[in-house]
Amino acid sequence: MRPSGRLLSTLLVLLLLPAAAHAFDGGAWTVSPGEWYSEVSATRAYAASRFFPDGRNGALANEGRFQQFEVTSYNELGWRKNTSFMLAIPFTSLALRDRQQSATVSGLSDFVAGIRMRLKDEKPAFVFDAGWIAPAGYNKNLSPRLGDGRHKFFGSMHAGVSLPFFPGFVQAARGFYFVTEDGELYWRTRVEAAGWIGSKVLIGLRYADQAPLSVSGGVGEFPHNYLAGATATVRVDDRMDISVGADRQFFGRNALDGTQFQVVLGFKRTKLGSMQGHLGGGLSP
Repeated sequence: MRPSGRLLSTLLVLLLLPAAAHAFDGGAWTVSPGEWYSEVSATRAYAASRFFPDGRNGALANEGRFQQFEVTSYNELGWRKNTSFMLAIPFTSLALRDRQQSATVSGLSDFVAGIRMRLKDEKPAFVFDAGWIAPAGYNKNLSPRLGDGRHKFFGSMHAGVSLPFFPGFVQAARGFYFVTEDGELYWRTRVEAAGWIGSKVLIGLRYADQAPLSVSGGVGEFPHNYLAGATATVRVDDRMDISVGADRQFFGRNALDGTQFQVVLGFKRTKLGSMQGHLGGGLSP
């Protein structure tokens, strides 16, 4: 049964949310040749309301409900001196329901491939990354669909420092997100602060946003997304972490008023220390 056009529009809006599936990546640090990081994450997102163009929020039409479940494999591999390769492959399941009808779809959505270049190791650390987001073979003409079927390119500059007064780190990133075919350009921001509680537990707060910079038509017609959340990581040993996270879209325009939860299992072989982002190993000093 085909869902209503209004219900479909909310689905497409949520697909433009800033990706948080790789929130435990290297950020301002990355691996060297012979080193690697690999994670498997499970993310559940849901929404029953949306933000309108003026920023007000309200319920979806016909008591609509949106749910998304995604399992993602994310990897960073040390390639050359100061350069690593990253690859993410997500399997996504979407469910869209209202009082009159429902629709579901499952499969591979958009994969991500790119490189990360270390510019400076510490005080502060700098990493520049760039890559390509491409549809993984789904049919973009079906309704609902796993993505918009358009190729996208991104680039970001990451900066990070170890905290001098407390065992932890702060990192931030600013970059762009270019959507081909329509020539849409978005700015994206990420900020995170994390500190060690004891020797094995890392607690963090994070923020992410995405807003149009150059688009066809009025900027106010496109999604604006602002999310904030918290994370907790348990360091099982030097090579394994178990992490959880939760994020809330606290404001937006033309976007769903949604919440998402994550569980992440990460594995690594790296010489980075515990104060050098999520890819670091060892216990807190």
